[in-house]
Amino acid sequence: MTEEKKKFKPDPFAKRYERGPRTFSLGLSKIIKTVGGKYGFSEVDLIQNWQTIVGPEFADLTVPMKLSLPKSSGTGGILKIRLLSPSVATMLSHQLPAIREKINVFFGHNAVTKIVLVH
Repeated sequence: MTEEKKKFKPDPFAKRYERGPRTFSLGLSKIIKTVGGKYGFSEVDLIQNWQTIVGPEFADLTVPMKLSLPKSSGTGGILKIRLLSPSVATMLSHQLPAIREKINVFFGHNAVTKIVLVH
């Protein structure tokens, strides 16, 4: 009987479920921050609120790729946006000042000074 007690190990995953199941969205921002910070995307709110910022007509055709901020301050960054279709480039290039302004209003400061379109 003592051998059986020595072999028994508590389930390491049992503690996870003591509080009950959690929704996926609760852990999503933590995952995006961890992975996004590695690849140059420290602003998780930009990804999560992209449709609200640029509007539904551009949100379906674009994806924010990378936000490069200077290390000295959090202002004057460069935002790279991937275009899902090359035909969108002309239409979007005319709207870049308005999109940059919407992004800066969203952050509350001059976070983005330049937007680069990646085809």
